[in-house]
Amino acid sequence: MIYRGRTDGACQSPEVDEHDEQNPFPPTDKASERILEFVAWFGDGEIIGDDYGTVNPPLFARDLEAAAKAAVVPSPEVLAFINQRSEYVTAARNSGGDVADYYRWQGHMEARRQLAEKLGYTVPYEAKDRTEKVLPNLEDIEP
Repeated sequence: MIYRGRTDGACQSPEVDEHDEQNPFPPTDKASERILEFVAWFGDGEIIGDDYGTVNPPLFARDLEAAAKAAVVPSPEVLAFINQRSEYVTAARNSGGDVADYYRWQGHMEARRQLAEKLGYTVPYEAKDRTEKVLPNLEDIEP
């Protein structure tokens, strides 16, 4: 695929300064929000340019949606940190009535719960649980 680059004077997202060569793209969270809103408004289908098949390659709405969802995936280290929550739940259950131990484990559990919720992920509880992204339904996004 050939990247044609930006067009000077073209309409850009509000976060982009077209003269800043170091940062030519908007923040991924803002771009992802706009992409999901666009897909929700126009639905699925092929998005084509003026010269379909000659200059502009086709772009599909699901391509944009996949890119938007992938742009907000945390690193494996962050996911591993969240997934450790179930280990601390087990440790708190096994604290044997020692209040100091229970509260120490509770702090670890709470930090991981808060991070998971802030990132829009499920909160693991049992040992087999693993965190997963809670994705909005496109039908729930109002244009």
